[in-house]
Amino acid sequence: MVDFTAFGLKKDQKGLTFIELLIAMPIAVIIGAAIVMSLAQVFSTNTRSQNHLVAVKQVEVAMHYINRDAEMSYPSKITPRTGAATAFPLTLEWYDLTNVHHRVVYSLVTTNGLTSLQRTETIGSASPVTTNIARYIDANSANSFYSFDGTTLVVQITATVGGSQSVSETRTLNVVPRTTQ
Repeated sequence: MVDFTAFGLKKDQKGLTFIELLIAMPIAVIIGAAIVMSLAQVFSTNTRSQNHLVAVKQVEVAMHYINRDAEMSYPSKITPRTGAATAFPLTLEWYDLTNVHHRVVYSLVTTNGLTSLQRTETIGSASPVTTNIARYIDANSANSFYSFDGTTLVVQITATVGGSQSVSETRTLNVVPRTTQ
Protein backbone atom coordinates (compact mmCIF):
# COMPACT_ATOMS: atom_id res chain seq x y z
CA MET A 1 0.00 0.00 0.00
CA VAL A 2 1.18 3.52 -0.90
CA ASP A 3 1.89 5.98 1.90
CA PHE A 4 0.22 9.22 0.70
CA THR A 5 1.46 11.20 3.68
CA ALA A 6 4.97 11.15 2.18
CA PHE A 7 3.63 13.31 -0.69
CA GLY A 8 1.80 15.71 1.62
CA LEU A 9 -1.60 14.15 0.79
CA LYS A 10 -4.24 12.77 3.07
CA LYS A 11 -5.38 9.24 2.55
CA ASP A 12 -8.75 10.26 1.20
CA GLN A 13 -7.47 13.14 -0.99
CA LYS A 14 -7.74 12.06 -4.66
CA GLY A 15 -7.13 15.14 -6.89
CA LEU A 16 -7.62 18.88 -7.49
CA THR A 17 -10.60 20.83 -6.31
CA PHE A 18 -12.78 22.85 -8.64
CA ILE A 19 -11.36 26.12 -7.27
CA GLU A 20 -7.81 24.94 -7.93
CA LEU A 21 -8.76 24.09 -11.52
CA LEU A 22 -10.38 27.53 -11.99
CA ILE A 23 -7.13 29.17 -10.88
CA ALA A 24 -4.77 26.87 -12.81
CA MET A 25 -6.55 27.00 -16.18
CA PRO A 26 -6.21 30.79 -16.82
CA ILE A 27 -2.58 30.66 -15.73
CA ALA A 28 -1.92 27.84 -18.19
CA VAL A 29 -3.75 29.74 -20.96
CA ILE A 30 -1.71 32.91 -20.29
CA ILE A 31 1.55 30.97 -20.35
CA GLY A 32 0.53 29.16 -23.56
CA ALA A 33 -0.49 32.42 -25.25
CA ALA A 34 2.84 34.01 -24.31
CA ILE A 35 4.73 31.08 -25.82
CA VAL A 36 2.69 31.20 -29.06
CA MET A 37 3.16 34.98 -29.37
CA SER A 38 6.90 34.63 -28.81
CA LEU A 39 7.16 31.95 -31.51
CA ALA A 40 5.13 34.09 -33.93
CA GLN A 41 7.49 37.01 -33.31
CA VAL A 42 10.54 34.81 -33.91
CA PHE A 43 9.10 33.53 -37.22
CA SER A 44 8.16 37.07 -38.30
CA THR A 45 11.64 38.39 -37.53
CA ASN A 46 13.20 35.44 -39.33
CA THR A 47 11.08 36.08 -42.45
CA ARG A 48 11.99 39.77 -42.54
CA SER A 49 15.65 38.92 -42.04
CA GLN A 50 15.62 36.38 -44.89
CA ASN A 51 13.83 38.85 -47.19
CA HIS A 52 16.44 41.50 -46.37
CA LEU A 53 19.30 39.12 -47.18
CA VAL A 54 17.70 38.26 -50.53
CA ALA A 55 17.23 41.96 -51.37
CA VAL A 56 20.85 42.76 -50.45
CA LYS A 57 22.18 39.86 -52.55
CA GLN A 58 20.11 40.86 -55.60
CA VAL A 59 21.35 44.47 -55.46
CA GLU A 60 24.96 43.39 -54.89
CA VAL A 61 24.92 41.04 -57.89
CA ALA A 62 23.41 43.75 -60.12
CA MET A 63 26.02 46.28 -58.99
CA HIS A 64 28.85 43.79 -59.56
CA TYR A 65 27.93 43.25 -63.21
CA ILE A 66 27.25 46.92 -63.95
CA ASN A 67 30.49 48.02 -62.26
CA ARG A 68 32.56 45.49 -64.21
CA ASP A 69 31.05 46.45 -67.56
CA ALA A 70 31.09 50.20 -66.88
CA GLU A 71 34.80 50.11 -66.01
CA MET A 72 35.46 48.52 -69.42
CA SER A 73 33.23 50.94 -71.33
CA TYR A 74 34.20 54.18 -73.03
CA PRO A 75 32.45 57.37 -71.91
CA SER A 76 31.49 58.13 -75.51
CA LYS A 77 29.77 54.72 -75.73
CA ILE A 78 27.43 55.03 -72.72
CA THR A 79 23.95 55.66 -74.06
CA PRO A 80 21.72 57.45 -73.70
CA ARG A 81 23.97 60.24 -72.47
CA THR A 82 22.31 62.54 -70.01
CA GLY A 83 23.16 64.33 -66.79
CA ALA A 84 19.71 63.71 -65.35
CA ALA A 85 18.36 60.54 -63.79
CA THR A 86 17.23 58.21 -66.57
CA ALA A 87 15.25 54.99 -66.48
CA PHE A 88 16.78 51.83 -67.87
CA PRO A 89 17.85 50.54 -70.46
CA LEU A 90 21.52 51.39 -70.13
CA THR A 91 23.91 50.55 -72.98
CA LEU A 92 27.67 50.14 -72.48
CA GLU A 93 30.18 49.45 -75.27
CA TRP A 94 33.92 48.79 -75.53
CA TYR A 95 36.61 46.97 -77.51
CA ASP A 96 38.70 44.34 -75.76
CA LEU A 97 42.46 43.85 -76.16
CA THR A 98 41.96 41.82 -79.35
CA ASN A 99 39.84 44.63 -80.82
CA VAL A 100 36.55 42.70 -80.53
CA HIS A 101 33.51 44.90 -79.98
CA HIS A 102 31.40 44.29 -76.83
CA ARG A 103 27.93 45.75 -76.34
CA VAL A 104 25.96 45.24 -73.11
CA VAL A 105 22.41 46.44 -72.54
CA TYR A 106 20.89 46.47 -69.06
CA SER A 107 17.10 46.61 -69.02
CA LEU A 108 14.26 46.04 -66.59
CA VAL A 109 11.81 43.33 -67.66
CA THR A 110 8.58 42.55 -65.82
CA THR A 111 7.15 39.03 -66.04
CA ASN A 112 4.18 37.89 -63.94
CA GLY A 113 4.51 40.96 -61.74
CA LEU A 114 8.19 40.33 -60.95
CA THR A 115 10.75 42.77 -62.35
CA SER A 116 14.22 41.50 -63.20
CA LEU A 117 17.36 43.25 -64.36
CA GLN A 118 18.46 41.65 -67.62
CA ARG A 119 21.92 41.85 -69.12
CA THR A 120 22.10 41.32 -72.89
CA GLU A 121 25.65 40.97 -74.19
CA THR A 122 26.74 40.92 -77.81
CA ILE A 123 30.38 40.07 -78.55
CA GLY A 124 31.51 40.85 -82.07
CA SER A 125 29.05 39.47 -84.59
CA ALA A 126 27.81 36.66 -82.33
CA SER A 127 24.17 36.36 -81.33
CA PRO A 128 23.19 38.31 -78.20
CA VAL A 129 23.11 36.40 -74.92
CA THR A 130 20.53 37.51 -72.35
CA THR A 131 20.85 36.73 -68.64
CA ASN A 132 18.63 37.68 -65.71
CA ILE A 133 21.17 38.93 -63.19
CA ALA A 134 18.87 40.23 -60.43
CA ARG A 135 15.25 39.75 -59.39
CA TYR A 136 12.81 41.78 -57.28
CA ILE A 137 14.07 45.04 -58.78
CA ASP A 138 11.87 48.07 -58.21
CA ALA A 139 10.87 49.23 -61.70
CA ASN A 140 9.91 52.70 -60.46
CA SER A 141 12.32 55.13 -62.13
CA ALA A 142 12.60 57.05 -58.85
CA ASN A 143 14.17 53.96 -57.22
CA SER A 144 16.13 52.28 -60.02
CA PHE A 145 17.86 54.62 -62.45
CA TYR A 146 21.20 55.84 -63.75
CA SER A 147 22.78 59.12 -64.76
CA PHE A 148 25.95 59.93 -66.66
CA ASP A 149 27.53 63.37 -66.74
CA GLY A 150 30.27 62.49 -69.22
CA THR A 151 32.73 61.52 -66.48
CA THR A 152 30.97 59.45 -63.80
CA LEU A 153 28.24 56.88 -64.22
CA VAL A 154 25.89 56.81 -61.22
CA VAL A 155 23.57 53.82 -60.93
CA GLN A 156 20.97 53.32 -58.22
CA ILE A 157 19.09 50.05 -57.86
CA THR A 158 16.41 49.11 -55.35
CA ALA A 159 15.26 45.54 -54.68
CA THR A 160 12.03 44.91 -52.78
CA VAL A 161 11.40 41.38 -51.48
CA GLY A 162 8.39 39.95 -49.68
CA GLY A 163 4.67 40.40 -49.38
CA SER A 164 3.45 41.23 -45.88
CA GLN A 165 7.05 41.17 -44.62
CA SER A 166 8.33 43.42 -47.44
CA VAL A 167 11.90 44.70 -47.18
CA SER A 168 13.75 47.03 -49.59
CA GLU A 169 17.45 47.52 -50.17
CA THR A 170 18.88 50.40 -52.20
CA ARG A 171 22.48 50.77 -53.33
CA THR A 172 24.16 53.48 -55.37
CA LEU A 173 27.21 52.86 -57.54
CA ASN A 174 29.57 55.57 -58.81
CA VAL A 175 31.95 54.36 -61.49
CA VAL A 176 34.34 56.16 -63.82
CA PRO A 177 34.63 54.44 -67.22
CA ARG A 178 38.05 54.03 -68.79
CA THR A 179 39.28 57.05 -70.71
CA THR A 180 41.39 55.47 -73.45
CA GLN A 181 40.30 53.24 -76.30
